[in-house]
Amino acid sequence: MYSTYGTVFLESVDATDNFQNGLYIFDLMDKMSDIIREHRVVQVVTDNGANYKCAGQLLMQKRQNLYWTPCAMHCIDLIFEDIAKEDDVKGIILQCE
Repeated sequence: MYSTYGTVFLESVDATDNFQNGLYIFDLMDKMSDIIREHRVVQVVTDNGANYKCAGQLLMQKRQNLYWTPCAMHCIDLIFEDIAKEDDVKGIILQCE
């Protein structure tokens, strides 16, 4: 969690077997919103995978004053991965190795 008071570590969860389940992720984020208190949560930023998108949309439906957004850096990383797959770019990258 980040606030005007700084960054705070709240909890660690082993979601190894469930991290691809949007409902499970929603449940985790929803419980954290209760712990932090909904009126203190403005935005939740996550990976932009389909599971996180599902969880974020469910969270926004339940909590009207909360916004979910995908991580901009993750989006940029995915864009660069796609660009690197292009034949012209792939050849240049291979020459640099």
